[in-house]
Amino acid sequence: MQLFSLSNIYQAIVEDRRRSALYFFLSFAILLIVWTLLVGFGLLEAPAWLRRYTNIADTRPTPRNAYDIALPAARNWQTDAALAFLESGVAGETGRSDLWRVGFISRAKPGVALVVSVKDYAVVSTGEMPYVGLGADFPADILSEEEAIARVRQLKGYESTPILKVEAVYGPAGKVWYWGVHTAKGVVSIEAQKK
Repeated sequence: MQLFSLSNIYQAIVEDRRRSALYFFLSFAILLIVWTLLVGFGLLEAPAWLRRYTNIADTRPTPRNAYDIALPAARNWQTDAALAFLESGVAGETGRSDLWRVGFISRAKPGVALVVSVKDYAVVSTGEMPYVGLGADFPADILSEEEAIARVRQLKGYESTPILKVEAVYGPAGKVWYWGVHTAKGVVSIEAQKK
């Protein structure tokens, strides 16, 4: 009986390679699962190339989300409530924020606005404040906050300036909405009307 035949050695090598491949695959799968959970819970930032194709890293509400969430509270306040402004908390490069202040006005209450604070897809507070201005419905066909930030990035000297917050305000003279992109250098107004 031969203990070390060529077929036995070959089988041992094949079995060892299978076991090594299995260990490598399992290690890689566990690492990938842990990384996905860390990114998903916001404990680790996804790389830029991945954020470009997915929305893993930024699931915070958009201005449109904040408006849609705040509108029922405004209509409970006054049935003719019209959007006067949207203002983010700290926004960063995407224009999204955990906290949005959404202001509404009503013809029935001149000089007063209802401010609805929306945090993480829920209304957290409402309250009136003095406000003089006009409002209008928030149109669906305007530039997004990301597009406004991209336009600011095209301006000379603003290519890498930190974005602090964004706001949408209604311009009554032209009856158009404007994005105010607050940067470390100041506020840049971008007409929100798509051309």
